[in-house]
Amino acid sequence: MGWPKIKLHARFVIIGQETAKQPSENPDNQSHIVGIIIKSQIVCSLRFIDNHDGFFAAVAAFVIAVFTFTLWRSTEKLWEAGEAALKATERAFVFIDGFNVELTTAADAKSIDIDKLPKQYWPHPDLYITRFAVFPRWKNSGNTPTRKMTIQVNWRGPPGPIPPDYVYRNDPDPFFLAPKAVDLSGIVEIPSASQLIDWEMYGRIGDEPMFFIWGRAVYEDIFGREHFVEWCRQLRFDRYDGKTLRASFIQWREYNRTDENN
Repeated sequence: MGWPKIKLHARFVIIGQETAKQPSENPDNQSHIVGIIIKSQIVCSLRFIDNHDGFFAAVAAFVIAVFTFTLWRSTEKLWEAGEAALKATERAFVFIDGFNVELTTAADAKSIDIDKLPKQYWPHPDLYITRFAVFPRWKNSGNTPTRKMTIQVNWRGPPGPIPPDYVYRNDPDPFFLAPKAVDLSGIVEIPSASQLIDWEMYGRIGDEPMFFIWGRAVYEDIFGREHFVEWCRQLRFDRYDGKTLRASFIQWREYNRTDENN
């Protein structure tokens, strides 16, 4: 009973040895075997795809849908960024560009009657203010015009306090600014502005008088968005060259803002 087992084992060993020798002794035969294996795998893969064409079609459709959505989102983001940049660079942008000033003194008269001036002004008739008025100067630095624009301007001086709430005596006035345009709003007469000079000339007795002028503009750009700008300036007088009296306007506190930094 033991001989058949030994014989079978011997035969198995011999066959194994011959098989192990075949790759080194017959390289062409090995390449042939590898080729057969590859062909078999390809055929199996093609049969699998053919038998499951619906599955692969669904996968392909899903991949295409994901790619299309990603492309659409990227395009939409680029469009939104471009539109935002266009609005920022092309929209109307309004601000106060300064003031045109009308300032006359006793020295501007054709003839000066010194005796009618306060004694403190006799040596300096060019400091005695006879009229002071300003025209606020508005500018649109944008590349498109304003729409539905309105403006308000007000002022306060002694004995009024520093403006606490920046109220306006007048209703909003319609206004318009073309692209890159600068234009004046209505004249603002400040007859008591001479008190600033009087305080200096009379020895600075008591608290220094303070004058303020402030304004607000509300407008739309051509893209339909509403904007506003607010400003406040303190009025001062100076004579830096020692000859000509001039008005200067100093930015005053927090009432200087737009909708962009509100």
